Amino acid sequence: MPASPFTDEDDVRQALRGDREAFGRLFDRHAPGVRAAAAAVGGLDAVDDVTQEAFLRAYRRLSTLRAPSSFGAWVRGVARQVARERRRHSDAAAPLTKNHAGEPPIENDPHAAAAAREEQSQLLAALERLPERDRLAVHAYYFSQQQADAAAAELGLSRSGYYAVLQRALKQLRAALTRDHATRRQGAEDGTH
Repeated sequence: MPASPFTDEDDVRQALRGDREAFGRLFDRHAPGVRAAAAAVGGLDAVDDVTQEAFLRAYRRLSTLRAPSSFGAWVRGVARQVARERRRHSDAAAPLTKNHAGEPPIENDPHAAAAAREEQSQLLAALERLPERDRLAVHAYYFSQQQADAAAAELGLSRSGYYAVLQRALKQLRAALTRDHATRRQGAEDGTH
């Protein structure tokens, strides 16, 4: 696919003027990263829901984005917020108490961008530690956005076998990221980083 002549900044500005195709380009460009950020929430249906909700919130709040060139980091931050809300909801099995506007905090400052890059780096490192078939299943679904049937055929699996591998891989990623986070937190408490 040829590179788009439009930058995030161009597309944000055009989307603010009502150009839906411009927002569509933003979606196409950043959906894989948003899906990866949303993967922390759990099952495939939940990832799709979180991705959709993140882009819907981003569209509604687009005028609040101060640095249009940071749209990618910002929308991934929105996805992480939606995923946290979903996790809290499922963990508590009770309705969420939302902030006044019912929207996630805006993550468009340099510190948030650095945190997003660090989180992405940790996710990619955990992904590299997965067994090859699991890693390929995650990559096909979240990064290449292949249809399940095509990805399953590529891996020599049935559709249900593919989903089983994908779910196992997501469970392993969540566990690895939780362990990594606990290790970093303990290191920070001990002063060893």
